[in-house]
Amino acid sequence: MLAVYGSLVPFQFRWLAWDEVLQQSQQLRLAHLRIQSRTDFVANVLLFIPLAFLVMGAVCVDRPPGRAIVAGLILVPLCAALSGGIEFVQIYFPPRTPSASDIVAESLGGALGVLLWLTAGRRITGWARQVWSSRHGRDLASLILPVYLAFLVLINVLPLDLTLSPADIYRKYREGRLTLVPFASFCANHSLMLGKALWNLLWFLPIGALLASLPAFSWEDRRNWLRVWGLGLVVATLIESMQLFVVTRFVDVTDIVVESLGVLAGWSAVRCYQQLKIRSRLRFLSEPRGLRWIFVVWLGLVVFLTWRPFDFQLDSAFIADRWSRFSLVPFADYWQGTEYNAFDQFLHKLLLYLPLGLLLGSWARFAKGTHAGLLTVVASLCLASLLELGQFCLPDRQASLTDVLVEAGGAWLGFFGLRKWREQSSLARDRTGN
Repeated sequence: MLAVYGSLVPFQFRWLAWDEVLQQSQQLRLAHLRIQSRTDFVANVLLFIPLAFLVMGAVCVDRPPGRAIVAGLILVPLCAALSGGIEFVQIYFPPRTPSASDIVAESLGGALGVLLWLTAGRRITGWARQVWSSRHGRDLASLILPVYLAFLVLINVLPLDLTLSPADIYRKYREGRLTLVPFASFCANHSLMLGKALWNLLWFLPIGALLASLPAFSWEDRRNWLRVWGLGLVVATLIESMQLFVVTRFVDVTDIVVESLGVLAGWSAVRCYQQLKIRSRLRFLSEPRGLRWIFVVWLGLVVFLTWRPFDFQLDSAFIADRWSRFSLVPFADYWQGTEYNAFDQFLHKLLLYLPLGLLLGSWARFAKGTHAGLLTVVASLCLASLLELGQFCLPDRQASLTDVLVEAGGAWLGFFGLRKWREQSSLARDRTGN
């Protein structure tokens, strides 16, 4: 459904005569195959990989291997047929345009999704089950860390417009997209660069937290902070250097410094948590007063990232113009930009509100309620809507219904994840008799 929805946004239906439909459908012939945008082609491939993989999982999980082969042979042409049907329907939904290259890309994505299941489906399923049923933080950290590192590599090489040409890399340097002096970019735009630094810090915090939770990693020794920071520096340098070969990405040494400090901060936070837990000084974190202070800090971060640079304009004509351009169709505003920007925006909004769900799940009186999950979604919708309304008064911001829905989804994900972890921990204690 998501593949169909994303292919027809913004749903501007227009009825056409059959002759005109036949004329436009000529664009679907392979003779008109032209890859106008490599990024768009890759995005269409990636769109159908999870679709095919999940269908294969639903049909073939815990089934004999022969069934998977048969299902794959059936699913690949079905993906091609679905892609062709979607592209044909796009004729009725301008400004979407049918394209033979999209059919080829999506069919290729379907084939790759099937191949991924046939080669690694059982291992991926086993890993997911281990994560789902893990009752010990150290075991969970060893399962998640390599996957999270792979995820960071992926989001840093998107939109996959890769190059190995030394001339392209030198051109990036001449155009100012390769900054070798730390914090030099802060002189140009303090607010923008501070927001970017905060996100880089947040992206690399989990690496340090997971390192501190590994079974073989000793976090008790204070002298390990230098080793952790050095490891974070190596990881950040490797990931940032990959952006040298991505044509549209900027490379800044400042990011390496901030990201390595993020690894150290994540490790230090878990280390302090463990020490306070040993000394039984963590009760305030589960008390309403402690949760209120954590919520205030989180809310301040969200307000800064949502409303910066705080250049509000309260002119009624300005606000009316912004309202006239506000889309009530979810994900329509994401479609207007590039695929990379849409993915980046989705991830940022989802992760930004995940702590709200964790905070609400940590509030014992609230979390024990019958409809706590639903109330979490309602509360996050109200808060996100209020902050989005403020963006109507900001010239450099655009209010988005999609952001509100994604942010509410992030809050629910945090609440659900914490509740699941607590259920597994409770089961573990019951089985051990503690």
